[in-house]
Amino acid sequence: MSSQRLSNNPHSPKVSIIVPVYKGEAFIRETMLSALGQTYPHIEVVVVNDGSPDNCEQAVADLLRDPRVKYIKQPNQGVAAARNTGIRGSTGELIAFLDQDDLWLPDKLALQVPCLVENPEVGLVHGNVRFVDKEGNRIPEREDRWDADARLASGRCFAVLFDKNRLAMLTVCMRRECFDTIGPFREDIPGVDDYEYWLRLSRRYAFAHIDRPLALYRLHGANESVVNWLLQLVKELKAIEGLLEQQPELDENVGRARVTQRIYALSREIGDEYCRRNIHTEARPYLLRAIRQRPLALAIYGKLALGAMPSRLRTALRWYAKKLLGPRASRPNVG
Repeated sequence: MSSQRLSNNPHSPKVSIIVPVYKGEAFIRETMLSALGQTYPHIEVVVVNDGSPDNCEQAVADLLRDPRVKYIKQPNQGVAAARNTGIRGSTGELIAFLDQDDLWLPDKLALQVPCLVENPEVGLVHGNVRFVDKEGNRIPEREDRWDADARLASGRCFAVLFDKNRLAMLTVCMRRECFDTIGPFREDIPGVDDYEYWLRLSRRYAFAHIDRPLALYRLHGANESVVNWLLQLVKELKAIEGLLEQQPELDENVGRARVTQRIYALSREIGDEYCRRNIHTEARPYLLRAIRQRPLALAIYGKLALGAMPSRLRTALRWYAKKLLGPRASRPNVG
């Protein structure tokens, strides 16, 4: 069915656009305008003010009077809780997500809704993303890699998602049935709640990918994924281990080697970064996790040994390493 026919049909599915807001005063107006400006007309925009302490409500006061907008306020509970609140307070047959600082291109929903209408086996459709700075200027450096990753998340794609999150939240549109079937976003792992959700969802539904830019992801200093990338990795490992605990059969479905590699790589990266920051007590449990996956990874034993040393001795070893190996000596290898 063409997007034009769907747009003109009053019985076409309504899309509920979930917009969580916390300290979003700087960008929320432009974000909401990109949602309200969709060429697909059957929408509602559900704005969830998650206890924001700034003037975001005043910044969009006139937009909140638009009959297509539903405004919900709640005490601060985190972005996953705000998304759950927004979905529960929405009425659309389809659900889409737009964070307070991101933007949609005008035909995003017009491209996605026909895909879901014509493919009942598909639970979720996503697409490519473009990156912009806080002024809206394009940042193309990482787009090719991102697009290549996104293309792999199509069909029954749990295995490729297990290896890596390949979906941009702001490009997703899914059926309400998905939320009713697999439940809400996990509120205890903010920042990776979306990735954990896609893993659960891809166990039950096929995904579809539209190989076109659908949205603009704004990079700025306050992006949680940019500022707290180490914390993101810790939460990602927690999400994967939680899923494996709930569904132990994944070892067979995905393959033990794939599971081992994923947990090893994440644990090793987290442990190495804590070592680089000289926080060895935090590094230790992650390095031990990595060893449990790969007992012959001998370099990790060296990191554990260095972490057990007094800090003065580690400092001395680093000094001697630089003297012996020169300025290009790799700090991670000396704790």
